[in-house]
Amino acid sequence: MIPLLVAVGAFLAAETLEAAVEGFLSDTVKASGILGRTVAAKESGLMRNVTAEAFDGLVEASSHHNTAMSADGLMDIFERFMVAVAQASLYLSPEIAEELYTELIQEGFSNAIQMSVGGAFQSILNVWRGGYPLNPEDVEELARTLDKVDIDLFALLMAQAGCNIPSTAWRIAKGFDVYVQEKHSDLKAQADTALQRLNSILATPYEIADNVLSNEIIETLSLIRECYIKAGNLVEYVGERALSRLNELRAECQTILDWIAWQEEHPETTIISADEAYLVAVENKAEADATKSSYDSIKSKIDNQLTNIDVDVSGLLSEADNLLSKVAGHYNSIISNSVLDMTNEINKITQALDKLAAYRNAVDTSTSLKRSAKEVIPDYATVSISVSGGE
Repeated sequence: MIPLLVAVGAFLAAETLEAAVEGFLSDTVKASGILGRTVAAKESGLMRNVTAEAFDGLVEASSHHNTAMSADGLMDIFERFMVAVAQASLYLSPEIAEELYTELIQEGFSNAIQMSVGGAFQSILNVWRGGYPLNPEDVEELARTLDKVDIDLFALLMAQAGCNIPSTAWRIAKGFDVYVQEKHSDLKAQADTALQRLNSILATPYEIADNVLSNEIIETLSLIRECYIKAGNLVEYVGERALSRLNELRAECQTILDWIAWQEEHPETTIISADEAYLVAVENKAEADATKSSYDSIKSKIDNQLTNIDVDVSGLLSEADNLLSKVAGHYNSIISNSVLDMTNEINKITQALDKLAAYRNAVDTSTSLKRSAKEVIPDYATVSISVSGGE
């Protein structure tokens, strides 16, 4: 039995070696022939002419105003490429010629079918199933809508985009910067408006006070001036009346003196006695003192009244200050609260990145089988060999 097996093995080895040598020599001779014909066609310019004729058809084919190339032009291109494949097959193997020229037409058909039939399939499946994930470049836009999605959807969309964890974190950081900038711009505009209003309010009392006090001062000065003018006129009038009366009393006293002097020159005639002259003098002096005292009293009262003239606007200013303080306090609270707190957003991003890391490190993602699969290996195998025609 053993010699028989050895003989069979030797026979099979000889047959295998002979087939290998024959195949090697045949392939070598065939490849050498193709190489020789290809080099000869290249050196003679035949391959260049065939290829140029085929490619010129792409430009020389008749055009169409809508589809850019007419149906007749397409047929002309097909015919030129068919001729080019047949001509190239004289120098190259048919497989090489088909790959060089026919593959170009095949790519055109493939793209056309992809845009039509493939587009139809894609449209149908997108409508009823729609499994297209988020584009990687949209991760930044995802961060800009951070306040519009919950943490689970945020993490799932980040994972579906397909970027690795460092790239995802970088894109999220860029989008988050834009998100913060938008929030900051809105808040800054609100704070700027409040600050402008606050400055306007703080300046308002001074502007109003300037106008009011200027008017009040002018009116007050006019009033005081008018009071002083009237008081001066009154004092002047009283003084004139008093001076007039004093002049009358002085004239009367002078008359008595003239009488007395005349009587001294004419003792025989008596106009007024000494007692009567004395009595007139006493009365005139008393009346002169009373007139002066009355003038001094009136003038003193007028002076006192002028001293008490004043305009008090402190109550008005106090009320204005209280009102403006309340309004200024309101705008101050707006400015004080104009602070961006991104703690929740940052926590959401951190948790989403943790969930993304959990997605990427998950190991239990294999599909379970409905029933177990077991490879059946026989314990032994029987091989029958028959040999005929040997010596």
